[in-house]
Amino acid sequence: MEEIQKIFRQAIQAEIEGYKLYKEAAKKAKDPEAKALFNQLAKDEIVHRKTLESEFKILTGKARDKSSSHSGARSLTELETVLAAAEQAAKVLKDVNIELSRRQASYQQELSMAARIQKNLLPRQLPKIKDLDIAAISIMARKVGGDYYDLVLNRDKGILNLVIGDVMGKGMPAALLMASVRAIWRSNIYLHYSPARVLENLNRASHRDFVKNSSFVTLFTGSYHLDKSILKYANAGHNPPFFYSSRHKVCRQLAPGGIVIGVEKKASYKSSQIKLRSGDLLLLYTDGLVGLLSKHLPQAEVKITQLISQTSRYTAKQFLQKMISNLPLNKVKEKDDVTIMVIKKN
Repeated sequence: MEEIQKIFRQAIQAEIEGYKLYKEAAKKAKDPEAKALFNQLAKDEIVHRKTLESEFKILTGKARDKSSSHSGARSLTELETVLAAAEQAAKVLKDVNIELSRRQASYQQELSMAARIQKNLLPRQLPKIKDLDIAAISIMARKVGGDYYDLVLNRDKGILNLVIGDVMGKGMPAALLMASVRAIWRSNIYLHYSPARVLENLNRASHRDFVKNSSFVTLFTGSYHLDKSILKYANAGHNPPFFYSSRHKVCRQLAPGGIVIGVEKKASYKSSQIKLRSGDLLLLYTDGLVGLLSKHLPQAEVKITQLISQTSRYTAKQFLQKMISNLPLNKVKEKDDVTIMVIKKN
């Protein structure tokens, strides 16, 4: 009887270990079908364990009643079969776990490489311009993301080209699409097209890729003409930048603009312009900023407007630091990528 009880305990312990392994595998699984399968197998382990525990109670009860040895022998054989099956299942699951760990390590390695590539796509140094003060930061929710900003100074033409964008989604797919957007944007600005035409060309060139990936990108692009202090810009569904006029002591958002990139192949856009005077400030950002502030503030845009008005005397870098200090950055992984660009006229 002691031998039978020992086998029962081993079988029950095997079911418990199997449950733990299946739940861990479900947690690591990236594929929804695999996750569902492992969760179902974990539930099966619970049923098996409860069945064994029930049988164990019955068997120990019979032992107290001095049950026949034939019944005990039959139970022993059945339990040995159950135990062998449980051990085999545990071995298979262990092999599956090893394979999952190997794939996860390979995925993390690729992700780290993609993160390094994406980091190199962002400006290493911000352009130094006599009458402009510029600061920018990009914080990813994952190792790689869909946010992007860029500034390209053409000193010969006296033009500063700028862009900020946000691809729908996160991770590797968003980063690859944004890398494509960057290449097309840069090729267009060197042809000195208007901001509206840059967006139109970019939309036509990338439309197929976005449709194929069921994605899109919001984009704001502009060209600042140094000699006239005029910013010409166009917007493709991106969050309207905030513009603070030092002269009028008023903060407002620029016009929303046209449709996002990647939805309508023949979409058209309109260029607008504003003149920057001493003390004026332009805040460009992605929706991750609004998302983080909205977590704690019902009217995030109002908070941003107030912050700009209160800190207009700061440098671009000081203002950016003040803005970041108001963000619950520990929540970025739960929300979206956050990118902020500040341009102030000296």
